[in-house]
Amino acid sequence: AFGIGLGLPITPMELAGIPLIFLTLVALRSDWRSLGSLVRHPFTIALLACIAWAGLALAWSTDPKHGLDELANARWLWVILALWLAPHLARHVLTGIAIGYVLMHASQATQLALQLMGNEWIATKRLPDRVSGWSEPAVAGSLLCAVLGLHLPRGVWSTSWTSRILAALALVGIIATGTRGAWIVAAAMLAGAVGILIILGIRSREQRARAIVVALTGLAIVGGAAVALQDKIRSRVDEAEREIDAALTEGNKHTSTGGRIVMLEWATQAIKAEPVLGVGTGGYRAWVNEQQAEQGINPNSQRVLDHAHNTYLHIGATQGTVGLALFLTAAGLALRNAWPRHPRDAGVLAAILGLLMIGMFDTVAVNAQTSALGVTLIACALASRRLNHGPPCPAGPATPEGVSPP
Repeated sequence: AFGIGLGLPITPMELAGIPLIFLTLVALRSDWRSLGSLVRHPFTIALLACIAWAGLALAWSTDPKHGLDELANARWLWVILALWLAPHLARHVLTGIAIGYVLMHASQATQLALQLMGNEWIATKRLPDRVSGWSEPAVAGSLLCAVLGLHLPRGVWSTSWTSRILAALALVGIIATGTRGAWIVAAAMLAGAVGILIILGIRSREQRARAIVVALTGLAIVGGAAVALQDKIRSRVDEAEREIDAALTEGNKHTSTGGRIVMLEWATQAIKAEPVLGVGTGGYRAWVNEQQAEQGINPNSQRVLDHAHNTYLHIGATQGTVGLALFLTAAGLALRNAWPRHPRDAGVLAAILGLLMIGMFDTVAVNAQTSALGVTLIACALASRRLNHGPPCPAGPATPEGVSPP
């Protein structure tokens, strides 16, 4: 239920976690001694240090109330505890995630069908060239980059047509959202997957045929989606070209793309102004507004949100190089925990990497849905390592002495 909920709108997603919370409380009775291993784990230490520094940075923030809203995403850490105590359930959570995002694709298909029939009620908050179902386009694009990564390795390195179909659905879904950053990440992930397959060495005719099939299938999906959604894709590309040209040549930054350029510029200035400590957790927009007032800039003339539309610049601006270093350390350890024994099992690794890559175009750390999915993927990686390398856990009855486990 929790895995499925991760693909649903925010309220059902929150409610879907309730059964898993009760399971965690029950599991604590039988396995509370393992918490010492979890607390001493290098990733846990890095993550707690990251959160502690973010909390400390509230002290010098000019908007600590908003900072608390950003820190609220740390509530998803209970998922790490849940799957550490019941690591054998991680694979079921991943199955639920696959189901939840098939439902999201169904909501996208419904929105598109209604638009084609001239009924726009489902898209009241959406632009007509962006098909994202029940999620905001940028958020949907970010989430689906992780989902594409989750299914792509097994689809490339094995004969699992289920994984290939799910990866294809994620790819089409990304194209339909109109999220240009997600397009770039998805293309990089596809090219990277096939490239790694070639680098690792194609030693048999079967592997060579599989690589060709995967490459041609990916091209066919992209081409088919491009034809089906050519008007929507063309409008997004044309819009980007116009807005970038207007921002660079005319200084017009009132557009969506121009606004992102402004937010990145202000984040860079914040890092230069407070390189070590940052301007404080949650204080990005308040600091920008102060600077605009000092420089005589009308706030209404620039499109500035509560975040910098870039995970790394936002963390650097609000928590300084200290906070950014802690975040990158935790991210590196998360990738290490997810490192598989074989490329076909790299789904969780690729999914985490997909979120980190899309972080260059969106602030995934301050969004509830991307935070929940990211923490869950990290928890699944830790659970897998505990099953393979960690202390015994109460996943089932003990094997009688002298009997080999299955």
